[in-house]
Amino acid sequence: MSGKEDSSMASSSCILEHHEDSPLLRRHPAAPLDTQETLAPSTITTQWLPTGSESVSVTSGTTRPSEAVAILRTACPAVLKNLLDFTKNLVLLSYVGEFGKEMQAAMGLAAMLCNVIGLAIGLGCCEAVYTTASQAFGASRPREACIALARAFLILPPLFLLLSIVILVGGVNLLPLLGAASPATQLARSFVLMLLPAILARFLYEALDTFYLSKGVVVVQIWVTLASLLTMIIGCVVLKATGVWDVRAPTVCYVAASWVMAGIFLVYASIADGPKMSSLTLSEVCHTQGLREWVRLGLWGSGLVCLEIWAWQLVIFSVTPLGPVFVSSASLMLNLYSALISIPWGINAAICILVGNAIGDCDVRRAKATVHMGLTIAVVSLFILVLFVALSAPELTRALASTAEVQRSMLRHLPVLGAAFALDTVYHALRGAMSGMGQQRVAALVNLVAYYPIGIPFGLVMCFGWAGMKLTGLLSGLVLACLINVLSLARLLSRIDWDEQAKQAADRLELDHQARATGSQGDHPSESPSDTAKLYASMSSSDETHSSLGEVRAAGAGGVCVGGESCVGEGERAPLPSVIGTWGERGRVQ
Repeated sequence: MSGKEDSSMASSSCILEHHEDSPLLRRHPAAPLDTQETLAPSTITTQWLPTGSESVSVTSGTTRPSEAVAILRTACPAVLKNLLDFTKNLVLLSYVGEFGKEMQAAMGLAAMLCNVIGLAIGLGCCEAVYTTASQAFGASRPREACIALARAFLILPPLFLLLSIVILVGGVNLLPLLGAASPATQLARSFVLMLLPAILARFLYEALDTFYLSKGVVVVQIWVTLASLLTMIIGCVVLKATGVWDVRAPTVCYVAASWVMAGIFLVYASIADGPKMSSLTLSEVCHTQGLREWVRLGLWGSGLVCLEIWAWQLVIFSVTPLGPVFVSSASLMLNLYSALISIPWGINAAICILVGNAIGDCDVRRAKATVHMGLTIAVVSLFILVLFVALSAPELTRALASTAEVQRSMLRHLPVLGAAFALDTVYHALRGAMSGMGQQRVAALVNLVAYYPIGIPFGLVMCFGWAGMKLTGLLSGLVLACLINVLSLARLLSRIDWDEQAKQAADRLELDHQARATGSQGDHPSESPSDTAKLYASMSSSDETHSSLGEVRAAGAGGVCVGGESCVGEGERAPLPSVIGTWGERGRVQ
């Protein structure tokens, strides 16, 4: 090794890692000693391999325990945040219900309309932030992650205005066609007008939430959501105590609480990342290729989220001809499902972020291990939840339903709903992996085919056709769609080219790097493309790739083995599944 190369490696801490399922070496800036990912003590093997006159610390093993901790650390706060937000919706319906069942039904219609048309599309657009920000943070390029968040702030407000027009002009007029009674429809119009500002607040909050989850910040969201819930409850209590209490008061408190949630998060973001965001230039944010890629991911993400939500709502509306008992039981089971699905959604977010981090870092082995561990956690969690619902089904039905007929209907149909929930939990874990790689388009197309040409028609035939299974038939259509989703995504993930996904992530980050290079502030050498990104970008040329790898091998000529099969020192073999040579605090070249 030349003196120049030795000095370069000694002065810039780095990690060289060989992946057994990738032909490339991985090189990236090493994290500080106290923040580097640690391996499970039971699976670590460390030895000093001779390399001529030098020694290199080599570590091999697996990181499954660390991956499990990382998934749980991200998923648990996300689940708690979702449950707190769901509780806020229940509080709204509960307070409105004090003014009569008709008012409560109207509020339910208004909230459904805002969520299905407005919030679902906004949540889908934030999938673009999940992908781009998680990959940027994984590649240690936070500026690109800030650009993704800035694009969300640029696109979401105009999108909110467009969706507001769609809801007011088209959505409200669809309610009578969906079986809603005329008085409830008229009341729902006024509630929709009052709820619209809350949609924009949720857009801003979700963009910040996805950004900071990708960054590894998981606790702030809980406190922000809890503050929002307390704001709503305290506001309702104060208005009732002062006598300023009518049917509009709970909605006003709900909107105010939503803006408190978004406002606190915006203040936190301005303190934590305000200087980085303010240093962005308009040319960076509005760079044509990067903005087009963000919009592409957002559109397919919206399709991915909306197609599933719309399918479930369509099934609920299809129950209307069956009578009020089936309508009530279906609505109550959907509410129960909405509470339980918070856990799969949290696991989905965790897998999406951690896979995105690994793909952005070109660590395909860690990405695969994250998917496997995420699926394991999803299966364990669904087993616990299904067991809980099965054991407490009588108590749950009595707590949710007020009449014996509805309770019996729920007890008959909960097993079918449980099957759909089990499959949907696995599906969300698989979908998280697809979103982390930026493959929302593939997952959305699978969703489209599973629900609309197959699942929903099958459910309608089983419900109203020759089988006459009523609500059980409709739910069986959802079970079939969920099964198709799981099998299709599992098949796709088993055949996916992970190295190609890492290359695409590097190319995606390179778009914003090029925009920064042409901006008014010029380039930022501290975040220039890493050697890993350059290697993955050159994968289309095998000669260039092997040439680059040859240079890396030549730099270690003296004995660092590559691939676990080459010689070490004087012909010694090192049959290790991976070889990691660390320069810096933990293994500086002697």
